[in-house]
Amino acid sequence: MAAQVIQRDRLGALTKIGQGGQGVVYRAPNVKTKFAASMVYKEYKPQILAEIDFTALSAMPALVEQSLSYAQAERLISIAAWPCALVEDAGKSTGFVMPAIPERFFIPLTTVKGMSSTTAEFQHLLNHSSVLAARGIEIDDAQRYTLLREVASGLAFVHRHGVCVGDISPKNLLFSLTPHEAVYFIDCDAMRINGVSALRQVETPGWDTTPGEELATVYSDTYKLGLLALRLLAGDHDTKSPQHVPTSTPDLLRQIITDTLTNAPQSRPLPEAWTYVLGHAIEEAQHRRKATGAAPAPASIPLDPPPIPVVRSRPSAPSGPSIPAPSPSAKPVSTSPDPAPVPSPDSPSAFRGPLGIAITVAVVAIAAVIGVNALAKSHHPRASEIPTAAPYSQPTMQPSQNSASIAQPAPSSAPSAPAYQYFRTQWGTICMVTAEQVTCQVCIPGEHITNAYTCTDPAPGRAISTTGSFFETDAITINTSSDIQPISEGYTYHAEGWTIAGVGGWARFANDTTGHGYKLAPMNYDHF
Repeated sequence: MAAQVIQRDRLGALTKIGQGGQGVVYRAPNVKTKFAASMVYKEYKPQILAEIDFTALSAMPALVEQSLSYAQAERLISIAAWPCALVEDAGKSTGFVMPAIPERFFIPLTTVKGMSSTTAEFQHLLNHSSVLAARGIEIDDAQRYTLLREVASGLAFVHRHGVCVGDISPKNLLFSLTPHEAVYFIDCDAMRINGVSALRQVETPGWDTTPGEELATVYSDTYKLGLLALRLLAGDHDTKSPQHVPTSTPDLLRQIITDTLTNAPQSRPLPEAWTYVLGHAIEEAQHRRKATGAAPAPASIPLDPPPIPVVRSRPSAPSGPSIPAPSPSAKPVSTSPDPAPVPSPDSPSAFRGPLGIAITVAVVAIAAVIGVNALAKSHHPRASEIPTAAPYSQPTMQPSQNSASIAQPAPSSAPSAPAYQYFRTQWGTICMVTAEQVTCQVCIPGEHITNAYTCTDPAPGRAISTTGSFFETDAITINTSSDIQPISEGYTYHAEGWTIAGVGGWARFANDTTGHGYKLAPMNYDHF
């Protein structure tokens, strides 16, 4: 984008695409950003303009342009319709531009009026199985757990950067089941950043925190995560009873739901702990599905199917080191335009088998040593003030003394020397493949991203290990004068125990032994 403030007449021909209680949303064809395919403009209604704090709102685009790394900003935009620039008209602020909701967060929905395309709000999933079937929605336990893992991971990410969501409800949280499970936060202008809100904090009826609790904190967000988990698994919009968790739910997940909804705010298990528990739940559900193919068990206390699906509305009040020279280029082993797909992405925290469980328990044990960071008295998180998740483990599970030193899985074959091979993605970034991990540039060195960010040289990177550990790396140096194998669409390659493929505009890397991997596209990425 050209600036953090854009003049309204520079947005292009405005086409109205929707409206709500706060304002009207238009397509903004002239606004461009590297982070999203298209942008829209939200123009506030006059009565909202009188109430909104635009100074507070300006902290949101500033977070993207000035505070976050490129990789962090890219992730934020991938999970939220985040305000990226304010808009002014004749010297007065009128609204902001944000990414358009990606197409994958729309679903075809069967209603009494027929089939229609609508935003994939979580409210559509909080229904009895009979209602889901009538609406043409197919979802299993593994997918439910994965969606919850994505919500927990997203909350942990924004909390680390001083953002609290506040009004979490099934109307302002979207989901996608294809090509993989994902979530998307909307109405982000109502979120609290560094303890300040642009709009008055309100709550959706039925999704309120405990009486007297401060709104839009790490703890209130966590409570609503627990409420969302309960209602998603129970298939009910209103229940607050952990007894309604289905009997098929793993014990650890049942426990964390109960603790989140019943503990005092500062004793609630934070989103980071949820990601560990949900990783195990996903693995268990996948094994159960493969072994039996059985339907989910009924709720512990069955809930009757509703005679008429209930759709909830939001309140009308404002919501508020250098790398050695690589080996010769890897050669494609298949030129078929339709290569066999790389294993579908699963959760990065869904460790597989006893080894994975031991590693995870060891991680949790280490977390117990680290402890919990103190919050500021105001409980308004900044990046340096977010509490660390307390360890969360089943009491009967004890880590092995040697669990922390368990070796990583070996690659499928002994690596040949030299131990590095380079690949260039379809859009120009370079990935280094070793027997232990794949590391890819997040941008092309020297590439202009926004007015405030040009990709560094060397570029920052992201990496996935054979065990599924996904992490950001410091700037990586690549000898670009060496042979670099281009990844071509429709081709499959093998290098250092990994399978690499160009599929549907994505570059996919999957480990041949563990199945963990990383896929990336110009404005997106995922790991499994």
